Amino acid sequence: MADASGGARGGNLCHEIYGLAAISLWEVAKKVRLEKLLLPKDLPGWFADALAPNIEVLPMTAQVVTDAMRLPEFPNRDPADELIVASARVHKLILVTTDAKLKDYHHARVHYFKPALRAKRT
Repeated sequence: MADASGGARGGNLCHEIYGLAAISLWEVAKKVRLEKLLLPKDLPGWFADALAPNIEVLPMTAQVVTDAMRLPEFPNRDPADELIVASARVHKLILVTTDAKLKDYHHARVHYFKPALRAKRT
């Protein structure tokens, strides 16, 4: 997530700070456990590498949960998505996502992009 001015918190491209909703950590772990996501190392090691110093994990607070419960016209029934969008709204950040269901959600600032295609494993 980036700040509402269009950049990440901090301004300098080399030192930008990005917000990551805490529920996103759970989503990664759940996909690993269900074998829907394969990581190059064990989960704690992957988190240690992925959570760089410029990644701020945004806690699930009462304010975030309250906002999630009040999201108007939410486009899906995924409670984790509600918490992620609410985290962006509460912290006044732009949600950067590859989730096509969220790209046209007008009650939050959303930047949608298509992920780069990866080569198939042979």
